[in-house]
Amino acid sequence: MTAQVEQKIERSNNTLWLLILTFAVPIIGAYAYYLFVDDYSLGNHGDLIQPIIKIEELLLTDVNGGPISRDELIHGWKMLYIAGSDCNSTCQESIYYMRQINTALGKNASRFKHMIIHLDNMSAEFQGLIESEHTTALHSYASNEKISSVFSGLNSNNLLSNSIYIMDPLGNIMMRFSHGTSAKLILKDLNRLLKISRIG
Repeated sequence: MTAQVEQKIERSNNTLWLLILTFAVPIIGAYAYYLFVDDYSLGNHGDLIQPIIKIEELLLTDVNGGPISRDELIHGWKMLYIAGSDCNSTCQESIYYMRQINTALGKNASRFKHMIIHLDNMSAEFQGLIESEHTTALHSYASNEKISSVFSGLNSNNLLSNSIYIMDPLGNIMMRFSHGTSAKLILKDLNRLLKISRIG
């Protein structure tokens, strides 16, 4: 093989490696940034529920004790909050967050609803709060025993922990945001869900 041919082969190899590096370096760099630098973007800020909970398992009823069908519950995404007869300051903060987050979704606001699941009839004070500040909230009722049974693997020791649960349009309760998660982080997760979701 002549020196001239060897030089041509070497130049061809160099060109090939240059092309490979041109495409590979940005991908490797982005992947490294995602893994080691941009911690804020990794994963969800809520806890994924495994296995998911089907909404029909809760046997939800209306205020008169009549059953709420699955078809009535599964339209769109929902934020769920479990409340007792009263609503203390942390409860008020949680349902306020749900209302504000729903509004902050902007063009996607219609894809989400927020629902309070009551374990008991509301006190007069709680009722007044709902009528004055949370008129857009949906309401359903469930027994404490049923909620405790269904959520036994999740939150059995403190059901009224002011968590916000997320239900997808298929009726799957699939994520929980514990009390103390900022509204901004919850909003970020919900926007991500809506961006990748092809349903609801």
